[in-house]
Order: sequence, then structure tokens, then C-alpha cells
Amino acid sequence: MANGKIVGDYEMDPKSGLRPCGIAQCHTAHRHGYIVELDSEIRSYVGRDCGKSQFGVNWQQMHKTFRLEKQRLSRDRAIREVRSSLLTEIDNWRSLENDETSWAREMLKAFDEMPDAIRKTIESRANSADTAIFELRKETPEEVRRRAFRESYDSRRLPPPKLITVPLGKLRGLAGLRPSTRVDRILDVKVPNLLREARALVLSDASTADELGAMSKELLGIEGRINRAIDQLHKFVDHHNLDLLPHIRALQQYGVHSIRHEVTEGAHKFIIGPR
Repeated sequence: MANGKIVGDYEMDPKSGLRPCGIAQCHTAHRHGYIVELDSEIRSYVGRDCGKSQFGVNWQQMHKTFRLEKQRLSRDRAIREVRSSLLTEIDNWRSLENDETSWAREMLKAFDEMPDAIRKTIESRANSADTAIFELRKETPEEVRRRAFRESYDSRRLPPPKLITVPLGKLRGLAGLRPSTRVDRILDVKVPNLLREARALVLSDASTADELGAMSKELLGIEGRINRAIDQLHKFVDHHNLDLLPHIRALQQYGVHSIRHEVTEGAHKFIIGPR
């Protein structure tokens, strides 16, 4: 048995009764042990404790070889399973186009048709995730008097009014305009690229289970990503949000007074109102 090879392990059910292993004179009721293949190809059983006590260094090497082989087989099985699952996912891929994605495409087309300076100003806000909108105004006489009192000014010589920042709100839906999260680019660029990369991973012998699993997870999450982007676009065209846009100082410099979103006979259009 010392020259054998561990080919499996076992665990007995205590309710069915524990028994000694295959070593001669073993009187220990083992619950855990290993299946050993002898030189004669006959298989026997060695209890975990007997293996340690009877075979010493040989057992340690035998057990190490078995453990490494078991880990390798487990990895190979995991890779086969996730590769098969990913291939099924690719082969059964369905179109993600629907009424909502059509709406998003038309809305983004209308956004792209805005004058360059206006569109790029809004895109800059989207890319920087800068959503705060505020205006600057001078202090009122009453605000000047209150500040003078707080700062212990001579009541006969009030300070000049300061410019103060007044928060107006926060822009919503800008994430739907970023290049990486635009619905049209996800559908037309991201999805085809992902499917090509996924198939290449499936066909590569060098792919790991982690790589295959990560790709499967990304494909499974793409529909949710599209739905979130569409939700952002709905928030962007809300009239309360569009009312905030003309307060962006750069847009004021371009003479923008108002921005409206209209749909006429199925065609989307942003109407820019000059001052």
C-alpha cells in the first residue's frame, strides 16, 4: 500500500456505522479516508489517521500528489462548465432593440444635432459629472446690514455688497450622455465587441475560469446597463432638468435662454431659445 496511489477520498456516514480501513490489524473506526490503487490495480481503503501513522514520508508525498491532482481536476471541471455556459449564452444571444432603445436613439440623435458649442458644453458637464447649478448675485441691502453686524462693522460705514452663490439645483440624467454609457454606443459598439471577445475566450485554451466568468457576468449585465442609461435620458429631458441648463454660465455666454425637448410626428428635436 505504501507504493500505491491515492485516487479518491471518502467519508462514511456515522448513522450507517464506521468501519476500519484496509490496513491489516486496523481496529480504528474511520470516518474519513482515501481510496488507494495498489500496484496490482486493486483498490483498497486507508483511513486518514492510519495513513499518517503507517506510511510517514511516503504518505505525505502521496497525499500531496493527490491533493494537487484533485485541485487541477476541479479547476478543469470549473473551466469546462463556465466555458459551456458562456458558449450557450453567446449562441442564444437575442437582440436588445426595443421601443425604449428606439426612443433613446432618436433622443440622442436630436442631442447630437444641437449646435456644437452648446452640445459640447453639456457633454463636458456629463464627462466631469459636474451637476451643480448656481447663480451669482449681489447681496441685498438687508444682507449687507446683517453681515456688517456679524463682522462688527461700523453701522455708519457699511461694507460694499459681495457676490454670493445661490444654488439652483442639480442636473439629472447626464450619465446618459457620456460616450461610455450612451445607449447607441453600447448597442452598436460595446455589445458586438463583447460578443467577439467572449467567443475568442471560449475558443482559447489559455482562458481561465475567472476570465470566462467575468465575461459571462458582463454579458448578463449589459441589458441592465442599457436600461439604466435609458432611465438617465428620461431624467435628462424632464422639463425641470432642461430649465436648469440655461443657467450654465458657458451656455449663457452663447446666448442660450431656454432649451426644450419636443417630439413632432415621431421626430425628436431640442429647441434652443436665444436671449
